[in-house]
Amino acid sequence: MDEAQAETGPGAAAGDLAGEAEAGIPAGEGPGAAEILAELRELRECFDSKIRYDQAKERQIDVLHEELQGYRQGLYQQIMMPVMADLISIYDEAAGLVNGLPPASAESVAFLVETVEMVLERYEVTRFTCEGDAIDRSRQKVIDTEPTAAAELAKRLARRVRPGFEVKVPGPEMKGKVIRPEWVVAYRHVPEPESLQAAED
Repeated sequence: MDEAQAETGPGAAAGDLAGEAEAGIPAGEGPGAAEILAELRELRECFDSKIRYDQAKERQIDVLHEELQGYRQGLYQQIMMPVMADLISIYDEAAGLVNGLPPASAESVAFLVETVEMVLERYEVTRFTCEGDAIDRSRQKVIDTEPTAAAELAKRLARRVRPGFEVKVPGPEMKGKVIRPEWVVAYRHVPEPESLQAAED
């Protein structure tokens, strides 16, 4: 057997397998498996990097969205709030005239009131009245008081004067924001004079 046959014989094949085993590569797979593992590791690193990039990008978009919402709400307050307040004043004045006018004039003024209310609703501004007879300082304004001898009625609602108005727009800070509180009259406790109490007894 010549040298060429010796190099390609069974002994040479056994030597190659032994070398692969020493290198930590499974027998029969050769250097191709190592290259595949390296490529898989590289793909995983790229994938992880892309995930981190996307997460950072989403956080940045969320921050920009919140800043835009804040800007829109601030702009709404600066431009629209004074206009809404003026419309509410017109509503109040016109609504107060309806009952004291002749029928023909009252009908025209009532139409104006309805028109102003429709315009307000178009901008998500609606009127409201608080339920019950307890005074809600966050949504009601006491413009006057009425005396009462009943102590249990003190600081309770006596009558309503004008409805309140609130705006409902997108955003947690503006949703349900009171533009003008409801105007009310509350009872004020005034004890009866002792002479009257004695006479009643």
